[in-house]
Amino acid sequence: ETFAEANLRIHDLGFDPAGFFTMRKEVLSISNERNVCIGFTTLTYKSGGCVKTGPTILLPQYRSRGYGQAARKAIEEYVVKLNVRKLYCTCPETSEETTRYLLASGMRVEAHLANHYSTTHNELVFGKLLVTDENEISFVNSATSVACEVTDPNIFDRRQLLRDFK
Repeated sequence: ETFAEANLRIHDLGFDPAGFFTMRKEVLSISNERNVCIGFTTLTYKSGGCVKTGPTILLPQYRSRGYGQAARKAIEEYVVKLNVRKLYCTCPETSEETTRYLLASGMRVEAHLANHYSTTHNELVFGKLLVTDENEISFVNSATSVACEVTDPNIFDRRQLLRDFK
C-alpha cells in the first residue's frame, strides 16, 4: 500500500526526489475493451532514454486471458511516440508465469540480480531495445570482476525451460 502511495505521489510531483537516475514516474490504468479498469502499470522514466515498467498488475480475474500481452504492446506503442530508446523491467526468478509472459512479449533476459529487492529470491532483468540502430553499437565491459551466483538448472523442468527460452 505504501509503495503504491509513493508512486502516485511521485506521479503527481512529476519527478522523483529520491531517484538518482529517475527523471519522473507515470502511473497508468489498464482498461479492457469495455473501458473497465482491470489493472495498472507504472512507467519510470530514466536518464538515457530508458523506461522501466512495473509493477504491472492485472486483477486476478483478467490474468491469463491475453490482457497482459495487450497491455505490454500498448505500453510499447505509448513510449515509442515519446522517443524512448529502451524498455526494461524486473521480476522474481521464481515467477515462471511472469517470465513466460515477458519472453512472449519480446523482452529478453539481460541480467540476474542476487537478492536485489528481497532476501528470499533473486530477480531477472528483462529488456527490449526500441531503437534498432543501437543494436550495431559495441559495448566494452570495463569491469574486472563481477560477483554472481549460478542457479542450478536442474531445479527447473527441462522441457518447460527449453520451451520458455525458445
